[in-house]
Amino acid sequence: MFTKEHLTELVECSATALKAENEYVEKCYSGKPDWNNDRHGLRENTNEHYYQSIIWRGLLKSSIPWRPEIESGGNKYDLVFYDDRDKAVVAVGEIKGYWRSDGTDISGILGDLRKLRLSQSPGVMIILTTHAAGKAKENYQELARILGVPRGELVIHGFPTKPWTGQSGDYKFDVIGFLVPKEPSSPA
Repeated sequence: MFTKEHLTELVECSATALKAENEYVEKCYSGKPDWNNDRHGLRENTNEHYYQSIIWRGLLKSSIPWRPEIESGGNKYDLVFYDDRDKAVVAVGEIKGYWRSDGTDISGILGDLRKLRLSQSPGVMIILTTHAAGKAKENYQELARILGVPRGELVIHGFPTKPWTGQSGDYKFDVIGFLVPKEPSSPA
């Protein structure tokens, strides 16, 4: 059974892997002074598959007891955990970037939540985002409200990152995860 402890491990492992990738990419950019790049680090590439691969690679070293695969399962979930002893799916997950600073378009996240609620297996949602460190608490509350998830159910792990061009102060890259409850069964 995929528990909140497994979720915590997943979020922490994901953040650790993404932080290492961020440091690698920042070093690459630091050697290219003629490049005009306003994002720096791994935020230069917002392709979801890029993040899935980094997280998958990090999970291979984790203590989570099930084999992770990306873009797998009958409905092509972003992340699937398999028990190799009986080939059973233990949990399915979706990974979404939340890059809009104005908090608008969350339709992709909501669509993935619906998919997870309807799945036969336990579901986990992973949201990747960046924001001013001083706004983090407010942003977590707002995201929980919009998604209908109690704030206490969000597991969050992040690391400092550079601000976007034109902004100053301390910024964070966060991995936010939560277990997705199933849709209530309709009466027969």
